[in-house]
Amino acid sequence: MTSLPTTLLLATVLLPPASQESPAGGGVEVVEKTVGPGGMTVAIANVPISHDPGRNGRDLLSHARRAKQLGANLLLTPEFGLSGGFCDDCWEHIAESDARDDALFAELKALLDDRFRYILVNGPRRVGGDDGPRFLNSTYLICEDFDPDDPAADEALIYDKTFPPAGREQVYTRSGMRDVLTFDTPGVASACSPAGTWGSPRWPRSWRCGTGSTPSSCSPPGEGAPNAPTAP
Repeated sequence: MTSLPTTLLLATVLLPPASQESPAGGGVEVVEKTVGPGGMTVAIANVPISHDPGRNGRDLLSHARRAKQLGANLLLTPEFGLSGGFCDDCWEHIAESDARDDALFAELKALLDDRFRYILVNGPRRVGGDDGPRFLNSTYLICEDFDPDDPAADEALIYDKTFPPAGREQVYTRSGMRDVLTFDTPGVASACSPAGTWGSPRWPRSWRCGTGSTPSSCSPPGEGAPNAPTAP
């Protein structure tokens, strides 16, 4: 695969209509900003999503077609753009589904050509485990090497978010592979903060957590945490 120049040329942002009267995918406003003299064109679908995966899939196809029409090389779509957001009341709904929709992925891949080459989509991915099924927060890179018919072959093109949204660490599964958390958000408790403390805006420490990812399994650099990152 031939790599594209890395200098950003144009950011094409797809936004919902100002009136907000049109449903998701029913119409978008396009904002373009020239950033550099040459390189990749990125389309960002900053659009509403629903809790209906079928509707989200149709909307994603619509946005992908629009991005291709605009001459984009890469389309970025919202987190949980496949499944919709989640809350305590919809776990049963999410547990019965899998964000991986091979038919949708095949349609998205069919839109790709020599110019429109990448689509990033995200949603919960159901995987097995020693303690039963679980979900990962997975981002899929749809490109010419992506195979909608062979999930196992696509592992190198899937990124599983290392740490989920704040407060969901014990509910929404992390990747379990060299999980590293560096926090700098003031006033927001971290699952890996020492008891009774908060994240600091001054990057005071970096923590490396084991696969348990509970406060008791976290240790500061130099205390059972090889390869812990260095705070900037």
